[in-house]
Amino acid sequence: MIIEGDNNTVIEALQSISYVPWQIATILEDVRLSLTMTNCTIINHIFREANQAADWLAKTGHSVMPAGVPSLFDGTSSPQFRVILAVDVIRRTLVRIGA
Repeated sequence: MIIEGDNNTVIEALQSISYVPWQIATILEDVRLSLTMTNCTIINHIFREANQAADWLAKTGHSVMPAGVPSLFDGTSSPQFRVILAVDVIRRTLVRIGA
């Protein structure tokens, strides 16, 4: 299993590099416990530019879904999201914002 995320603090917490005294500490412990059930797990930090599809889904899904109402959000009807996916499929190198 390969886990990639753009929040370096959470990635380091999952890797047990840093301790995070947050309210989500128990969630991270549950994730770590679940990861012990896999044969091989790789956890990497990636820049947000390389995580555009997940970032777009999280932001857009969060803005259109009522809080506390479980539902399924499918972003594939969005032309903007389809472009992000197409660029991701061809593995185009993205320019880091502010670089």
